[in-house]
Amino acid sequence: MSWILLIVAGLLEVGWAIGLKYTEGFTRLWPSVGTVFAMVASMILLGIAIATFKIYRENYQAPTSQLVTPEAAVRIDSALK
Repeated sequence: MSWILLIVAGLLEVGWAIGLKYTEGFTRLWPSVGTVFAMVASMILLGIAIATFKIYRENYQAPTSQLVTPEAAVRIDSALK
C-alpha cells in the first residue's frame, strides 16, 4: 500500500510541475486550483507513505520514499516532454 501511495504522490508531483506552466504565474484560476490541489495532495500522500513504510528498521523509513518520489517525478516529466 505504501508503494502505491508513493507512486500516486510522484504522479501528482509531475502534475503540479506541469500545472505550473499553465497557471501563468497563478493568474489563471482553474489551472492554479488544480496545481495547488496536486501540491497539497502530493505532500499528504508522501507523508502517509513515509509513515507506513516498513523497511529495515522502523525509524529508517524516510530516505527511501524521499528518493523515489522526486526521481519518479523527474523521469515521468522528462518522458512527457
